[in-house]
Amino acid sequence: MRSGLGSRVFSEQHNAGRFGVLGAHWFDVVRTLAGAIGQRSLSAAERAEIAAFFAERDQAALPGFGLARGANLLVIQAEALQGWTIGATVAGQEITPFLNRLRARALYYGAVVDITAQGMTSDAEYAILNSQYPLGQGAVAFLRAGNRFETVAHALKAAGYATLSAHPFKRGFWNRATLHPATASTARCSTASSARGR
Repeated sequence: MRSGLGSRVFSEQHNAGRFGVLGAHWFDVVRTLAGAIGQRSLSAAERAEIAAFFAERDQAALPGFGLARGANLLVIQAEALQGWTIGATVAGQEITPFLNRLRARALYYGAVVDITAQGMTSDAEYAILNSQYPLGQGAVAFLRAGNRFETVAHALKAAGYATLSAHPFKRGFWNRATLHPATASTARCSTASSARGR
């Protein structure tokens, strides 16, 4: 929050200081309109190509599809954890013993790359839950909070699973009080007072 990027994402003070209060409002209006205008519609040929891709993919047998049907799915997002720490040791001591034990019982994908942008943490949540790239500028958590999301949690709920989205930090951080209920059948975010006690 104290970094330059944090102040630009969560506060317009930077723009108000540069452009004045009215200028900051105009900047925000122009940025919003440019984002709306810049979204081009797909042509009929592009739509047909996408439909053909998914139709062909639906016909292909996906390797391992349904392999874990009926099993529990747990997604843990660990802030600022780097992949090399999983399985690594220092002086014979495991760095991540709990995660190592989980990995031994799970499907593990170690070739994941960072595709987050200005939304950082919230971009990671969005990418994992929606299987889509986040926005190149700004955060989906704020700029597209009113969207209707179809997440992995929705697919699991349709298959008979109960889903829960939980986070131990403040409800307003990255707009989780709005987004978590939209991405799972049940959501839990702590209140500001309980977050301070952690």
